[in-house]
Amino acid sequence: MKTLISSICLLAFATLLGGCVTRTYVDAPQHRGEVPDKKKFGSDPEAKVKGTKRVWVWQDEFRNP
Repeated sequence: MKTLISSICLLAFATLLGGCVTRTYVDAPQHRGEVPDKKKFGSDPEAKVKGTKRVWVWQDEFRNP
């Protein structure tokens, strides 16, 4: 009985940990599809972070960013 309760608690804890994502908003120009001088594809490493937001699985924004 203890094993069953422990397993259920562990499963619930793991589900809650994996049930969110963190979205980061940066203030930088996007370099998709073009290569400016001395820049690589993708995001700029010198970009400033405007904010971060944690979105849980039960929120609408989780599926529709």
